[in-house]
Amino acid sequence: MNNKAHFAYVQARLQARHGARPKEGEWRRLHSIGDLGNYLQVAQRGPLNNWVVGMNPSTDVHDIELTLRQRFRSYIDEVSQWLGNDWRSAIIWTKRLVDLPALYYLLSGQPINSWMLDDPELKAFAHVNENLRTEAFMASDCAVFLQAWKNQQRLTDAWFQEFQNRCPHTISKQSGLMHVWKAIANRLQAQCEAPNDNTAIARESLETELSAGFRKYSGSPAAFFIHLVLTALDLEKLRGGLVHRSLFPEYEGEQR
Repeated sequence: MNNKAHFAYVQARLQARHGARPKEGEWRRLHSIGDLGNYLQVAQRGPLNNWVVGMNPSTDVHDIELTLRQRFRSYIDEVSQWLGNDWRSAIIWTKRLVDLPALYYLLSGQPINSWMLDDPELKAFAHVNENLRTEAFMASDCAVFLQAWKNQQRLTDAWFQEFQNRCPHTISKQSGLMHVWKAIANRLQAQCEAPNDNTAIARESLETELSAGFRKYSGSPAAFFIHLVLTALDLEKLRGGLVHRSLFPEYEGEQR
């Protein structure tokens, strides 16, 4: 199967997954629910089921977040099989985008959070001792982030450089992949530097831009990566809904 035919085949699978994403009406229903138990029941009956299956009202906040991260990593592993060996390394590398805020936090020498020790992708780097932390970074695929930190380079720039190295061909400045990266790079860096800032408006704007890009770059690798970013945005929204209701059980929901 030639590249054009193969990407057309992949696009059909992507289109099916893209079409299965929650619609605005689903999000409105979820926003209107204040109780975590009811929120989960509604989510488990709809397109978000695969992400929340097994959760219940007593699930700890950190367990909720870890479950979502792990399921997204597994999703990337799953869909990485679609494009073949040439692209697999670049696709797998996108899993580290999930970790960038935490890696930034650890490299800055901040106190270790207990949830980092529970995450198998972060545990190795969660050392109070700087030498042990450095050794862990150097022994992993995250060595590029340690080097960037030492050179006062943005971690997002280091990620993209490694992504380019893993791609089977050079990314031109006019390519769809460059468009995707420009759309998400500054937001990712902002999440590293100020992870607690409200990002709802920025998320909605990015989602609108990338949804248009998914149509524009149909049948190309860019559409594949756009799908992953849009899925990540859905999970960010879902995470916010779950965590807020877990931490504030008196929350009455929001009419939108």
